[in-house]
Amino acid sequence: MMVIIDPSTMLIILFFVGMIIVVYSSYRRSRLISMIYENEVLKRNGKIEKYLGVRALRFQHGESTVTVSAYPGSKHRKRFTMVEALLNNPKGYFLQVYGEGLASKVGKAFGSQDVQVNNDEFDNKYIIKSNDEFFATQILTPRVQDGLLALRKHHPFVELDNNKLVMELSSYLKNEEDYDLLIDTSLLIIDRIKEL
Repeated sequence: MMVIIDPSTMLIILFFVGMIIVVYSSYRRSRLISMIYENEVLKRNGKIEKYLGVRALRFQHGESTVTVSAYPGSKHRKRFTMVEALLNNPKGYFLQVYGEGLASKVGKAFGSQDVQVNNDEFDNKYIIKSNDEFFATQILTPRVQDGLLALRKHHPFVELDNNKLVMELSSYLKNEEDYDLLIDTSLLIIDRIKEL
């Protein structure tokens, strides 16, 4: 005996099955990020708290308070994973590092200048802006460059402005190795700023 389901009933069933799949995958993603954050808490002697409406990892690195947060994205807000640190910048250094795109290539063709670090691979993939070229080259050590190149697929954006360092990825990271790379590269930058 064959059961015939009318189209409206079928749509309702498909809707509820779809909702169950969405809720389940959201729960799995949330649980995965929680486990990553819990491991990072242990590694970095930090704590998990709410920050800008999302769960965040917060820890001290020397005198700097470091916050790591991530958002999976929605209709009204882009996805990101970000490290923010408050630090002492008495000389008012400014630094921006971001991936080279079509607009920046056109700008370079018309004479727009950015800082070069004498690493062709890095210089070809990133734009570096700073109010002090020497400072920028001292911050972007080979280890920092390697970290940023390894994070390239996540489109990193680094900015030091006043007393705040932000390193933002336009990706919602889903594995501990990428979190470690993001955090460790940020800490290398913080340490270099403190040394200068």
